[in-house]
Amino acid sequence: MSTHKPSCGRSGQLSPEQALAEIAGLRRQLEELEAEQRRRGKAMQGLQHLATRYEALLASIPDIITEVDHRKVYTWVNHAGLAFFGHDVLGRQASDFFIGEQDTYERVQPLFSGDSHVIYVESWQRRKDGEKRLLAWHCRALFDSRGKPVGALCHGPLLLVAAG
Repeated sequence: MSTHKPSCGRSGQLSPEQALAEIAGLRRQLEELEAEQRRRGKAMQGLQHLATRYEALLASIPDIITEVDHRKVYTWVNHAGLAFFGHDVLGRQASDFFIGEQDTYERVQPLFSGDSHVIYVESWQRRKDGEKRLLAWHCRALFDSRGKPVGALCHGPLLLVAAG
């Protein structure tokens, strides 16, 4: 949207010089807009390349990587996590996969209260086929732009211990 206003004489018409000046001004505005569009296009390409790279990286990691929000609901899981928990894991509470009574939520609470940035915790978890496994989680707090904890990103290899 242009904020350019033609400078008209008393009769409301532009002189040839004024018209040429107006056209030159509009051309400069158009060139600036085109340059901005090119910059944005390059930035978008860079972001798409970065997203593709990180998606490939996360897909290739054999460990389970999950993200939970402040309510401890899964909001993102990598391929290994989907293979372990199942494709219905997103939107579910992490505790839906706990086996037996655990103090896992109490042990990770410092992440959600801002008292700690990294926590190590082990917990018994149920795979999608019902098999029980001990998982070792390294969790890191996620913060919003004001520094408030909003969730956690966790990765965990399976400990080679199956419940009997």
